[in-house]
Amino acid sequence: MSYATKTKAAIIGTGSFVRKVIIPEIARLNNAEIILIAGSDEEETSELATLVGAEKLLADDFALLFANPEVEVVIVANESAAHAGLVLDALKAGKHVLVVPPLALTVKDLKNIEFFYAKQDAKGEPSPLMMVMHHQRFSPLLKALALYLSKRVGPVMINYQLNAGFLERDSDKRTPLQGGRNMLEASEVYDVLTALVGGVKVRKAEAMSLEKCPEDVDNLDNFTATFAFEDGSIANLVFSSLGNADYPRDKMTVFCDENVFAFDDFSSLDCFGSLHFSKTADKVDYGFEAMFREFIGSVRNPSASSPVPVEEQLQAARMAIGVEARLASPVLPVSELLDVKNEDRNISTLKERAISKFKTLVGQD
Repeated sequence: MSYATKTKAAIIGTGSFVRKVIIPEIARLNNAEIILIAGSDEEETSELATLVGAEKLLADDFALLFANPEVEVVIVANESAAHAGLVLDALKAGKHVLVVPPLALTVKDLKNIEFFYAKQDAKGEPSPLMMVMHHQRFSPLLKALALYLSKRVGPVMINYQLNAGFLERDSDKRTPLQGGRNMLEASEVYDVLTALVGGVKVRKAEAMSLEKCPEDVDNLDNFTATFAFEDGSIANLVFSSLGNADYPRDKMTVFCDENVFAFDDFSSLDCFGSLHFSKTADKVDYGFEAMFREFIGSVRNPSASSPVPVEEQLQAARMAIGVEARLASPVLPVSELLDVKNEDRNISTLKERAISKFKTLVGQD
């Protein structure tokens, strides 16, 4: 690659996240450009391609995208159920990949991606870079917190509260194509937790949802997920739609080495204890700009690896899939999560298999 030229990217997807986040963030970079937009709706794809001055492709022409020698980065931002397959196709075609979370909705799909990287490593061949767009770990305050925790002596205890807000029962987020709020929203937190413990592997996990909710509230929008890590650390997520928009969306408390860190909605980070400090953001920064900048920078450096280790990305996906199986979500039937045969659909058996499979995923004995 010539550093005098811009890195050329193709986007799969034409939704609001593409329009409001991906296209503006790529436009801010001076070393990348969008040359192709691919989507399933001809009118939307044409309109968006014209807007950014890019070529267009329809969904049934994805093979042409992967075969295009000009495309260096594929940005996967369509329906969640299609992510894993498109990521794998792009990687096999030698393209670097950015993918909107979730990376995968099922164990089988995740294993296929994991196997690709294992096979590349076994052959001693370089692999294209992959990064799930878990942007929050790139926010200045969370990067500062991760830096402090990287110097810790003992384990950490983390309590993360996500005041998720109400969502209508018929929302598109709840369809099998998208995967539900645990996959779409909570997976971001699982990546944050993985980053804050320094990539230490999950050893054990539990998840539980409310059994009784108001009639218009989905119980799967109200759950807890607790993870124990191999170094003794424990992290807990409380995800709820029962709250109020007047309260911050993201709050977190971290206990470690006689210090208490209080993170408040990407606006402030305070430490009480021996370190004792208070950081206030000049502006709320969710990490999008830094995420795109670091990934494209890595793509342009042949000796660089992904800004986020692949194993950490896979762990966040395992955590999300495992929680989904534990909650036995009707959005993603346990049978599909675990890829079991159609004739074996006894729910109690499937739940037991889900828990067994989840233990295998997170390395629980």
